[in-house]
Amino acid sequence: MYIPAMCSVAPYADRGVLWPERLPTTFRRLAPSASAAGLVRWWWVASWSFPPGASSTQQTLPFPASNLTFEPGEVNVVGPTTKASTKVLTGQGWVVAALLQPAAVPSLTPHPAETRDQVIAISADHTLAAVTEAVATTGLEAGTAVAEEWLVSHVGELSAEMKFANHMMQLLQTAPGITSVPQAASALGVSQRTLQRLTSRYVGLTPYAIIPDAGSKKPRRRYANSPVRSPTLLLQGTPIKLTSPRKCVAPSGLPRASTNEASKRIQINRRSFALRASGAKRGQDQRSRPTDSPPPAPLDTNTREALQRPLW
Repeated sequence: MYIPAMCSVAPYADRGVLWPERLPTTFRRLAPSASAAGLVRWWWVASWSFPPGASSTQQTLPFPASNLTFEPGEVNVVGPTTKASTKVLTGQGWVVAALLQPAAVPSLTPHPAETRDQVIAISADHTLAAVTEAVATTGLEAGTAVAEEWLVSHVGELSAEMKFANHMMQLLQTAPGITSVPQAASALGVSQRTLQRLTSRYVGLTPYAIIPDAGSKKPRRRYANSPVRSPTLLLQGTPIKLTSPRKCVAPSGLPRASTNEASKRIQINRRSFALRASGAKRGQDQRSRPTDSPPPAPLDTNTREALQRPLW
């Protein structure tokens, strides 16, 4: 019997738990065996023991995948989560669980969308008894091996569509530059309708809910945390770094002003740049100019002098 070994399971092995210092007494993530790699991203096991009156509050972040959990007395499918969740641990307990690949989901729940943010009990009493005995006599890793053997037998051989669903999930979550459903469908070589059908059947969410960068959320976070990559406004080729929705910081020699005020005073080639007054959401709005249109006329002396004056 293969007993999973503790490993680092990139790229999301360290995500989901808000406060690692509040984890139970035992918490580990384990690699699946080769036979289960198409069904399980990783196994995770935990155990705890608290004296009477003590407890531990566990809070986790949303993640677009389902889990299969074995606990004393119950086997559950925990659907994909779209919001943070909280669980209070008391007394003694343990859990052996698998973060599932999309290929494993339809065999455990025929309608994954109905399990979204839900915990659904499934019937696997014989397997639960075997897992419980293995945990009690050998340890959590042995319980994982028993659960994995049952899961591989329950799902059976992977079809071409199931393998493609796994590939789809990996691409949606890890491919750089994919921020929209049309981009994802094009990268996968399928129609948007087919992509929607696959994510509904194998994940239970829309493609948009799976893509980490959907709507350019990740680039905005990166810009906010990196002065070098912060969006800029160009004033005669001089960058003005946006540091908040209503303020901009000009380099040495140029005054400071709110973007609202600046937007009233600066009009530079509106076809190429537009300073947005309400929030400066992107800081720079570039509109492409047809190649056959004439270049913009050079600034005259009066306009150039006006741009060099203080903005208030």
